[in-house]
Amino acid sequence: DLEMCLDVMRRFDHDLEQFLHANWSLHERIAAVTPNDLARAMYVALIRCVAELSVRADPETSSTSGDYLAERMVVHEKLVAAIRLGDEERVKAAVAAHRGDAESGWWTAA
Repeated sequence: DLEMCLDVMRRFDHDLEQFLHANWSLHERIAAVTPNDLARAMYVALIRCVAELSVRADPETSSTSGDYLAERMVVHEKLVAAIRLGDEERVKAAVAAHRGDAESGWWTAA
């Protein structure tokens, strides 16, 4: 199911607004599979709130570039892979990378 969400994100690698909507769907699915009931409830509520906000793609900003979307795609693929493996340390590193934590060592980890 998470892989299907990634596939949708890949299809919209040229469309920031659609990419972000697919991203929120992925995060909602990730929340749905977490074993922590409280974390799940809070995360799903937060994701739904964020997803309902209108998204405006500004072609003048670098965040709409194909490079940016490709980078975010890799981050999400690594996150899903870590979840699938059930490797807590890799999940923590993936979450840190998702947040943009340069100290995570994410890009150097195998």
